Amino acid sequence: MVKQAWDYEWSSVRFHVGESVSDLLVTDRTLLGLVTNWKELVTGDDEEANNLLRAGAKTGRPLGNKCFLQRIEAITGRELAKKTPGRPAKPQK
Repeated sequence: MVKQAWDYEWSSVRFHVGESVSDLLVTDRTLLGLVTNWKELVTGDDEEANNLLRAGAKTGRPLGNKCFLQRIEAITGRELAKKTPGRPAKPQK
């Protein structure tokens, strides 16, 4: 579609790299300081990292280590870390 993610008109990357002054989907500006170089982040050629980013994009979950996720959860007040799949087990009687 485009050579660089920030060239895509509807990508929030445009906002994060400074190509646009606003983004309707990015309403919480407190997260902007957590990544220091967005262009480097989205242009990296690390295949494993790219696969992790794609997986995160499919689920809508942020990508990062446990400490990063805890920090994001504290900032947003939301539980974002992946949980065990399925229904919680019923307590044994």
